[in-house]
Amino acid sequence: MTKHDKIYIIEDDETILTLLHNHLSQSYDVKTVTNFRDIKQEVLAYQPDLILMDITLPFFNGFYWTTEIRKHLTIPIIFISSSNDEMDTVMALNMGGDDFVSKPFSLTILDAKIAAFLRRAQQFTSDDISL
Repeated sequence: MTKHDKIYIIEDDETILTLLHNHLSQSYDVKTVTNFRDIKQEVLAYQPDLILMDITLPFFNGFYWTTEIRKHLTIPIIFISSSNDEMDTVMALNMGGDDFVSKPFSLTILDAKIAAFLRRAQQFTSDDISL
């Protein structure tokens, strides 16, 4: 985990977005969605190391955007949703998500999950380089 690690947050609830941005900015380079119609282009331009993705979004849902992003990137995607529906969790994972966190969530647990995914992704990248 370094300040150079980039996290992109896709969340339409301003309260949660502000909380996540302020908290994660202490340890990471954080960018939040600005155009809910153009999420894929924003992600491709920013090239984050990890994405936090809400399910219920304006225009298209998080499942759609995950499918679109997965066509170009294999970075970790953690779904964050107020849904406690087991089917949403299964769909999130089957559509390309790597984990699912239900709102309300613990920032401590989210921090640990983010650090674990970034650690694993960086180890995978460094293993590729050394081959």
